[in-house]
Amino acid sequence: MNTVFDVAVIGAGSTGATIAAMLAERQIKVVLLEKELPASTGASAWSGGIFRQYEPDLSLLALARLVFDSPVVEKAIRNSRHKTGVEIQISSAQYQNFRTQLSESALFDEKGKKQILAGLVLMGEKGDVLRLEDREGGYSAVRKYVTDLCSYVRQQAVLLDRTEIFKVESVTDQLHLHTNNSIIRARYIVDACGAGAPYHERWKEFTRALSLFPACILNLLLKNQ
Repeated sequence: MNTVFDVAVIGAGSTGATIAAMLAERQIKVVLLEKELPASTGASAWSGGIFRQYEPDLSLLALARLVFDSPVVEKAIRNSRHKTGVEIQISSAQYQNFRTQLSESALFDEKGKKQILAGLVLMGEKGDVLRLEDREGGYSAVRKYVTDLCSYVRQQAVLLDRTEIFKVESVTDQLHLHTNNSIIRARYIVDACGAGAPYHERWKEFTRALSLFPACILNLLLKNQ
């Protein structure tokens, strides 16, 4: 394979598949690499996919509420989500602390804050424990989400599964990924391998070669085109 890609995304889980699909949607030359099969390992394979409005870490809550500028990703989200409502049990002090932090947070506008609180309905209480119904909560079929996005990447870009990377070299303005099948050449690499990657201590060179741009790579590439 002699093609030079703009981006090589390593890891075909929910994060990698999302990034690769968004890049492919914008006609950026991308390859998605997975050492096993998409969504077959890690958090994407074993996640229960529960989503909810209540999240004590407001930075994670803000991230979860992001609206993607991507029809492909939005469609995959709609087709994999099942809004059933979720029951949450927390102490009254925890809930009050959540409300206080939310009211003071600059991560949400007033409309967003009202939506979050309106979705949390008190069902009852016993002692200091509150039972809340999170009406916007439910679960996602994570494997379906990843599979749908990977199908799109296969059609519009390149997806290579059962492809393991053994070595990464920096050559002039490219990064060369040596795999069990070929050498992949790319301008940038996105590490979407998960919290446990890189896999071995001996891959220190691999770690240094990685360019971690999951948040800004899209704008960077569009600017440079």
